[in-house]
Amino acid sequence: FSLMPSSIYREKLIPEYNKVKTAAEQCGAIAFCISGAGPTLLALTDEASFAAQFAEKCKRLEHRWNIMELAVDTEGAAGLPGPSRGGQCRHCGGAGPGPLQKGL
Repeated sequence: FSLMPSSIYREKLIPEYNKVKTAAEQCGAIAFCISGAGPTLLALTDEASFAAQFAEKCKRLEHRWNIMELAVDTEGAAGLPGPSRGGQCRHCGGAGPGPLQKGL
């Protein structure tokens, strides 16, 4: 169940793609795809034990896979406040205009 049908031609360029996808599905992945231009692969799940189970399955494969459990960003994109907005950047504490603030 790939998220992007256009990635089908790229799947064969990633060693063990089908084996990794199968392992992800067996561990409870809701979706699986090539992330960006590749070769990073992305599995989405709501299973708390997914990362540990998936890492264990991937250890048995020929290539050394780096499994990273990442949290979902629940805040989304935001403009960085500048002096004209009377605020400071929540990330770095700076007061300069942020990249998304142009045209505001």
